[in-house]
Amino acid sequence: MHVNRLITTALLATLLAEVVSAQGTPGFELQEPMSPELRAEFGFVVVRPGGAVASEHLTGTYNKDSLTMAEGVAKGGGLGRVGTDIGGIPVSMPVPILGELGMIVGGLIGAQQEAMQDFRDRLARDLVDAGGKPMSSESLADDVFWLIRGVPSLKTRLLLAEQPIPSNTEAVLFVSVDSIQISVKESDAVIMTTATATLMRSSDSRHVFEQQFVYEDRDTLENWTRDDDAAWHSYAAYARHYLAREIAARLYERVGPWSSLTPAKSRDIKPIKKNLWAGTTKVAMPELVWNAEVLDPTVPATAVTYDIEIYDPLQMVYAERGLQATSYRVPIELDGCQTYRWSVRPVLHYGNEVRYGEWMRADDGKATQRGGIGQRASEATAYLYDFPSFSVKCGRR
Repeated sequence: MHVNRLITTALLATLLAEVVSAQGTPGFELQEPMSPELRAEFGFVVVRPGGAVASEHLTGTYNKDSLTMAEGVAKGGGLGRVGTDIGGIPVSMPVPILGELGMIVGGLIGAQQEAMQDFRDRLARDLVDAGGKPMSSESLADDVFWLIRGVPSLKTRLLLAEQPIPSNTEAVLFVSVDSIQISVKESDAVIMTTATATLMRSSDSRHVFEQQFVYEDRDTLENWTRDDDAAWHSYAAYARHYLAREIAARLYERVGPWSSLTPAKSRDIKPIKKNLWAGTTKVAMPELVWNAEVLDPTVPATAVTYDIEIYDPLQMVYAERGLQATSYRVPIELDGCQTYRWSVRPVLHYGNEVRYGEWMRADDGKATQRGGIGQRASEATAYLYDFPSFSVKCGRR
């Protein structure tokens, strides 16, 4: 029995050596916003895409062709032979136990790699689909432009890469999607999208501000591809949404930890196990309630308003700005048999300045501090993972 265990262990090690494990994705720390002095230096900023459509980088198992199940069985069965030399002639002698174990283990590994290869191919086809281009630099630059367009005392213009820059431009904000990386380890796949924002002063072409932004999410290969790749399509939509939000926030929204927000008890939403972060409701237009505490004693309560956003698994379904109270009844009927996630952020109005606080998240947003990574993309995309949620029952009224 001891010899058999050693043989089986050696066989597994030989087969598993064929699977190249993905390297862990690098850690990214939240960066400080652009300084107020630098922000005030430019009154006219042109936003333009700074690169081509994102390239696809496949790490780990994907750096070479994957085994199919049949190839894994054949490879495993081939290991069930012991080589020797008789009279100078190489001879391969079959060992039945090793051959059977090899075919079983080889088939399992081959099946996993075949699933990985299929996942890679499906995502690659989606990325190069001429009809969508949701992850292009052009679409990301467009989102960033509309987010910073309302910044006080800032004139902005969106230009395509081939359009000439006006002579009175004070700075150019280049926005580019750099890469989409798929990292596979065992049955899990992490998808990471990186983007870069570079602010160039027009007078001397100097890059005065540059940061890389990251959005990633994880799930099993099976969950990524379930329901016609629903989790991947949700990821693609929210990756761009998250990256645009982060770029706008770091450059112009002045995000700062000057307030604390938590969901509060609502007459319409019943908490699940007394947890105010998750609940159920029979009401199609429920009231959302939150507690707000301004941590900065110099901020007067009258100077603070609130923005609210509501999302389904694929998109934002409603947003409102400038709320005075800490409660809000949804003014549209939400579909039943659906889970929604929502959040609010405080907005400080001080003279001509507008200063935004962080969106309300569970555990102070710690789950999103590495670029937005969640626990399981099939449960909720990383951008929404730690937002409060409520499920509208099918028999809503």
